[in-house]
Amino acid sequence: NYACRVERLVVNGCLVPLDRPCVAVIDTGTTGLSVSEDLYDSGILPVPVREAQIEMRTERGGVAVLEASVRRRRRPYPGV
Repeated sequence: NYACRVERLVVNGCLVPLDRPCVAVIDTGTTGLSVSEDLYDSGILPVPVREAQIEMRTERGGVAVLEASVRRRRRPYPGV
């Protein structure tokens, strides 16, 4: 597992205004999303969550983006 401070959170294409520090815990074995009850109940999180982008700072000051989506990848041709 890894943890990082979230610089920006975009859910369903909408920037989520974060009024306090937000931490993402990344677990490569997890295929879901968990959020705090406070954030979920705040009304600022677009639900249902269909896609999300988390932006974080790297050690060298750059920006890394993690993305997740519930969209299924379509095959290029029927039957392939």
